[in-house]
Amino acid sequence: MSEKTAEHHTQQRRLNDEEKVLGRKAGELRAEGVSEHQIDAEAVVQNYMLWTGAAGVIPMPLVDFVAISSIQLAMLKKIGDIYGFSFSSNLGKSLISSLTGSYAASALGHGIGRSLLRSIPIIGGITSILAMPGFAAASTYALGKVFILHFESGGTFLDFDPVKSKEYYAKFLKSKMETKTEAAAK
Repeated sequence: MSEKTAEHHTQQRRLNDEEKVLGRKAGELRAEGVSEHQIDAEAVVQNYMLWTGAAGVIPMPLVDFVAISSIQLAMLKKIGDIYGFSFSSNLGKSLISSLTGSYAASALGHGIGRSLLRSIPIIGGITSILAMPGFAAASTYALGKVFILHFESGGTFLDFDPVKSKEYYAKFLKSKMETKTEAAAK
């Protein structure tokens, strides 16, 4: 197979993967003016939402919370790689806690509470297994969307302002939680 043919097949596989993850044809997104970086980053967010949702099922109090945080950190690194930005784990942790800190303190408190709820036999496990995965996925979605928005507007990790971004985080978190609630009700 020629190098040009191999490159074409690789590109076609990438487009097919994007379409599977995003649920829309990548060509449609490009026609709407969505950048290649954004298409790739959106696919990363969708993928990591699945991973954090799965981590939300871990049956050990606080271990799930640590796993979710680690996965979100890995997601930010991957998104940064897509946009060509170097990533520091310490900076990432700081940005995540600053962004989610005040707004999501109650939501994260509920998340930690749900995690601790697992220590109550039977009822705790059932309740937290139903709630934690959805919250983890929604939080990951909101975090990813905020950083994509920031990078698409020309920002970097170094000039990210968590205070200015909290409103967007809250909006994205709320929209995804409502979507998950509506889906569960059906």
